[in-house]
Amino acid sequence: METNRIKIDDNFCFDTKKHLSIADFQKALKLYSSKFDEVLKLEGDMPIFLDTNILLGYYQISLEERKKLKQFFIKYKDRIYITHQIEKEFLRNRIKVIKEFYGSLRKVKSEFETIDKEIHGFKTILNKFKSLSEKKFLKYDYPNSYKKIGELKDIVKANLDKFYNDVNSIYEENKNIVEMEINQAIDDKNFKEMEIRDEILDVFSQFKVIDSLENADIQFIEKQYDSLLEQYKKINKDKDKDKYTFPGRGDQNEKDYPYGDLIIYHEMLKFCFKKETSVIFVTKDVSKKDWLQGNGKPYIHYIENAFLNTGQVIFILDGERLLKELLKISLDKIYEEGSEEYKGDIIDPLWIDDLLDLCDQYPPAAVTRSWDWVKRRLQEIADSADIDLFPSGSIMLDSLDIEPNIKELILEFYEIYKKLSQKQGYVDSGKGKKCI
Repeated sequence: METNRIKIDDNFCFDTKKHLSIADFQKALKLYSSKFDEVLKLEGDMPIFLDTNILLGYYQISLEERKKLKQFFIKYKDRIYITHQIEKEFLRNRIKVIKEFYGSLRKVKSEFETIDKEIHGFKTILNKFKSLSEKKFLKYDYPNSYKKIGELKDIVKANLDKFYNDVNSIYEENKNIVEMEINQAIDDKNFKEMEIRDEILDVFSQFKVIDSLENADIQFIEKQYDSLLEQYKKINKDKDKDKYTFPGRGDQNEKDYPYGDLIIYHEMLKFCFKKETSVIFVTKDVSKKDWLQGNGKPYIHYIENAFLNTGQVIFILDGERLLKELLKISLDKIYEEGSEEYKGDIIDPLWIDDLLDLCDQYPPAAVTRSWDWVKRRLQEIADSADIDLFPSGSIMLDSLDIEPNIKELILEFYEIYKKLSQKQGYVDSGKGKKCI
């Protein structure tokens, strides 16, 4: 094994077609099994890589659980690493997840205010019956209906008054307690300004971030992903598919850019090779069954592949199970009603300036309006001052008030932009640009 080779290519990558000799396969399994008990307790000094969902999960659990998780981060900070891809995903989605948390509080306030209106609305039912009973044309021309309305009014009055008084009395006793606690939380400076003043970032900033892969490496991984997926789809028997699964396979239909997990895997692979050490990878993303099997056990060909490339292994652990055992906490998301649930990557920031340039280079074959109109509309978006911007300047596509055909056009150009951005060196931190 050449110690100076760390290029991601056919000779150094995740490949389900390559296998170890019996002797090396036995060494790989022996290394894995000999360290497994120690790894499960996070003993020793083996580097620990945390997935994006573990970092973002901090904002989605209860406040008490956050304290415990923060202590975990502090305890292991000298061993914790994050890859460049994970750092990008975290920064890209952090604001969205914080808004989920804060939005949940606002939704509770809104729903509670609705309850208040509905309780007091009971009285309007009786008023409507009174109004009907006072209509003279019913009394003289439709006496049967008039009589029944009167009977219903008496029944409603006899029962509704007591029901309303009982419910309203209990409601008023507890209303102030609920409103005070929720309003205090909403007005809490630590919550309101979390996007800017976020104490957990003081801890996260102490984690080591490994170098990003070269553009050539990323391009190879994207092609390798497509090749692995094509190979996986050709397997007809479900029982045989597990042998051909790979990191990120579960993202094939859910993300605009499904390559993230395979990039993360290769970032760790490169680290193992350079540092000559095995690593621990903690992820909550196990339901897709492309990091671990459905029963929580490792994929043997993952162990084999890591050892074949590096002489080391990557211990992939279920973060939910690990932290439940070590800290007695749950990573179950409880703050999710306030806004759209986080489901992975959002679209990479796409600069409007670059998009306008792209429009000139790649005009679509057919648009429902004139091309000049499309460009003017995009320019209006770029110049708009009423858009809720993230600190990086990125704008969630769904938050824009734009026509469906323009939105489709943007998504179409996004695919072209991704390719060009790697070649032309576009970055996510451009200044003075608005992006979508």
